[in-house]
Amino acid sequence: MITTVIFDFDGVIVDSVDIKGEAFCHLFRDQSDEIRRRISDLHANHAGMTRYDKFKIICEDFLDRSATTAELERLSQEFSQFCVEKIIEVSYIPGAFEFISKHYSDYDLYVASSAPEIELKEIVKRRGLANFFKGTYGTPRKKVDICRAILQENRLAPQQVAFIGDSISDYEVAQHCGTHFIGRVDENSKDLLSKQPLRLKLCDLLGLNDVLLYQCNGGKEL
Repeated sequence: MITTVIFDFDGVIVDSVDIKGEAFCHLFRDQSDEIRRRISDLHANHAGMTRYDKFKIICEDFLDRSATTAELERLSQEFSQFCVEKIIEVSYIPGAFEFISKHYSDYDLYVASSAPEIELKEIVKRRGLANFFKGTYGTPRKKVDICRAILQENRLAPQQVAFIGDSISDYEVAQHCGTHFIGRVDENSKDLLSKQPLRLKLCDLLGLNDVLLYQCNGGKEL
């Protein structure tokens, strides 16, 4: 029986993936069209990768310059300033708020994101979601470590947990921890998750509770 649901945030709870794509292009707006195209492709095809790792690739592989700690922090701060207010206002993925606000007493709900935890908690608080989640977690911890800690600290069997994500890295976290996985896949998304042979993919979360009740229970593989 599913007792716990772990959500990725961007692209799963809120429709914010495009905003972060805009932020990457804004930060490197002085670069050539070709470099900005490569940056856009990097972001689109690696949805679960942290922004720090993306910045490092951009600096070292695309721009041939050192990715110092100071440079990564500067880029991260500018990225956050561009994104936070927009993400607070962006639309929910259809069904996400309805599920969270209606079923937070039926399931233990968590957020596990590759966004910085301080920033993530601020967004969750300002969107009025904080009281619905038992925990909101982000970097510097990796998603797999967050998921593993949730299982261990609450003495959960993997079969009790469903991880809902929209990226290859989310799928790999669920595989590593042995939890159920529900892929939130936009039909127009470039994300490579759309090519995975998943038994269950949702374009929105309108029927999520039925999936948790009838698809996940009984030890059925997703």
